[in-house]
Amino acid sequence: MSGTLGLSAGPGGLSAGPFPAVLGTTLAPGQTEPVTVKLDKLLPAGPWDAKITLHSGLVERSAQATITFPDHGAAAPVKAKAAGLPSWLLPAAIGLGLLLLIALLLLLLRRRRHRPAVALPPPSPQSPSSGGPTQPTGPPGESQRGRPTSP
Repeated sequence: MSGTLGLSAGPGGLSAGPFPAVLGTTLAPGQTEPVTVKLDKLLPAGPWDAKITLHSGLVERSAQATITFPDHGAAAPVKAKAAGLPSWLLPAAIGLGLLLLIALLLLLLRRRRHRPAVALPPPSPQSPSSGGPTQPTGPPGESQRGRPTSP
């Protein structure tokens, strides 16, 4: 795990850094650990806009805060806000995409069910259902039962 701290918008528009972050140990997912950054004593007290970025493999996280250094000793920990996109944005985007997909599928199924039936041609006058004369089906010279017809 590695990281850096950058300071900007300091007194008189000063910027400083990047300063290396000293990390305590390797972290498991969901764990937290304090991060220490040693700064030069000649830096003005501030206020400064601070942005820290930590890397572990392919994972990168950033946070930012406005800080002011104390006259003596160490300062109290600073609550930082996550920099970049909010953590809820990706799950919300995935959920919205799934809802849109479901709505599209339901719309397509509804259209398919309400599609008008294809009109069939009217029955021909020679069909058995019209009451007209029937014609044997099959090769000429044979009756419907497969016996030859008499001439």
